[in-house]
Amino acid sequence: MLRAVRTNRPLEASVIIGVPKEIKTREYRIGIVPAGVRALTARGHKVLIEKNGGMGSGITDGEFQKAGAEIVRTVGEVWDRADMVMKVKEPLPDEYGRIREGQVAFDLVRPAGFVPQMFAHLAGSSFATMLFALCALPLVALAGTLGAPASGSAFLLYLLSFVGGYVITALLTLIVGMVAFWTMEISGLTMLYYLVNQFFAGALVPITLFPGALRVLANLLPFQATTYAPVSIYVGRLTGADAWRAIGVQVVWVVLLTLCATAMWRRALHRVVVQGG
Repeated sequence: MLRAVRTNRPLEASVIIGVPKEIKTREYRIGIVPAGVRALTARGHKVLIEKNGGMGSGITDGEFQKAGAEIVRTVGEVWDRADMVMKVKEPLPDEYGRIREGQVAFDLVRPAGFVPQMFAHLAGSSFATMLFALCALPLVALAGTLGAPASGSAFLLYLLSFVGGYVITALLTLIVGMVAFWTMEISGLTMLYYLVNQFFAGALVPITLFPGALRVLANLLPFQATTYAPVSIYVGRLTGADAWRAIGVQVVWVVLLTLCATAMWRRALHRVVVQGG
């Protein structure tokens, strides 16, 4: 992200570039490395580094000085003398007053959070799928394969179960996606998850046709709560107490998966922060 106010300095003139220490919580990086200092000073620019600014990244003041930077004692001096300030994170409220007319503040664009991005992706995919489904409904109705719900109460319970199944699907997708924090490639895991999910959700073979032990396992896993339970309620296979029991199982899985996703996210966040982000 580049924030700038018009300046009267000629473009061909040398620029004083200031690099303050980051003040955002758990941000240990610095806006430039010694190689960047060398590249800038070789073109006639001057680089100011706040004292001990690179310690969080394992870069000493001596390394910056060797590359051609000037080490200054205070953050105020960096902002006061610099024509352009280079940062990792966006300026915080404590720094707003330091930006003066004609000064350029340069920082990294902060991307959308991983968790909101994953939920937004799932919501967008679901919406697109829903549009195709709505287009297909008239054809399905004409073919006679689209039946009405078993009853009005079954339809209401189906809607409740559908929401539960959707939340479980979102949480499972989030958990699989967060595995990317520990591995470089998750396409194989994603494919495996899709196949296991489809099988134990009853999308390939109805769970009622599973042999005894496999049926018990399918009922214990969260996948049947995403598809089989809502459909069974809709067609009237699960009614009354059985339908409410299925919805209760969905609630339990929502709680368990939320706790699991929260724990994974905390570990993933710690992993990213430790690596300097």
